[in-house]
Amino acid sequence: MKVLCESPVNFEELAEEEIERLIQRYPYEVKPGRLFLDCSRRDIAKLCYGARVLERVSILLFDGRWETLEDMQSIAEHLSYRDYIDGNESFAVENYRVESEPGYHSFKTPEMEKHLGQGVINSYQGEAGVRPRVNLEAPDVTVRTYVYDDGLAIGINCSGDLNERGYRWVIPRHAISPTVVSGLLSHIKWEGEGSLLNPLCWDGTISIEAGIMAKNIAPGSISYNFALQKFLKRNNIDLEEIKQEFQTRRDVKVRIVGVDKEHWVSVAKGNAERANVADIVEFEKWPVLKLKNFLTGEFDLIISHIPTYLERMPYDAAGRLISKLAFAMKEVAREGAKIALLAELIYPEFVMENLERAGLTPREILSAIAYNKREYSILIC
Repeated sequence: MKVLCESPVNFEELAEEEIERLIQRYPYEVKPGRLFLDCSRRDIAKLCYGARVLERVSILLFDGRWETLEDMQSIAEHLSYRDYIDGNESFAVENYRVESEPGYHSFKTPEMEKHLGQGVINSYQGEAGVRPRVNLEAPDVTVRTYVYDDGLAIGINCSGDLNERGYRWVIPRHAISPTVVSGLLSHIKWEGEGSLLNPLCWDGTISIEAGIMAKNIAPGSISYNFALQKFLKRNNIDLEEIKQEFQTRRDVKVRIVGVDKEHWVSVAKGNAERANVADIVEFEKWPVLKLKNFLTGEFDLIISHIPTYLERMPYDAAGRLISKLAFAMKEVAREGAKIALLAELIYPEFVMENLERAGLTPREILSAIAYNKREYSILIC
């Protein structure tokens, strides 16, 4: 069965490694943000349940080119959906559109979704003699389409949005993507050993994802995934059998500390409880620019998410804040420790300049574009 897996753009290699780890398969083709492979339905279930870096998993129905909206509708119309949509079920088209340069497409996403949806309706009505119901808010089945310039992939979403971790009940406006965090942790070879500090932890996503990896917890075990449940039921796959293939580590020797204001510490603690990592992740309401005054010991890995509101600050003030944060992290870093900063919407050159003022030199700069087209720069010192 042909499958489309989506990942943050520029994290495709990490997604390949994850696919190999989970199902011992290799993609036959990799494109920006997309990995194509052949695997079984059971493998699909394992990917949906255990993936940390992948953002979506879909059964692939079409992968090719298109020219006009009418052409796109015709392609959708010549595919079969009867194996995936029952007569009493509703559906919606969810289109993800990417342009290599602004203005490549002369029309917007809703127009594409309208034509693709009409193609699905025409196809299903022609085959089953019944017009499928459309439900844009809570569809039973989601037809996932991925448009990259003149490329078009159409599939049936089996995973839902894998960024929607079940532990995040309160999500800040500037919340970081869990798949990007997991990708970073995988890239720097976080094995769940030693110590990790997360200043400006916000809702705790970085600390919690580190704890999830340390305990080898499958994200699917802490989320109710409606799309996966539908897929399992349709294909007579027992979820309990899938769960048995994911063994959680019990005796984990690790120290993970998140630091922020009282409100976010309270939110993060609740999230950690729901993620089953509260036993190895602690959160403290300390001033992030005076970490040395409160912390005991030094840390092997320090990761912080620079908030997006810095863009609204005066240039010099934002630079000083980044430098002070970097200096505070440097003071509690063990010799040879890695320090990583995730910056959203902020030029990496600006961050680098102010890191160097604090005596930190980035050894590596990564970029990632998440599912919601939010772009991150990641500087590793």
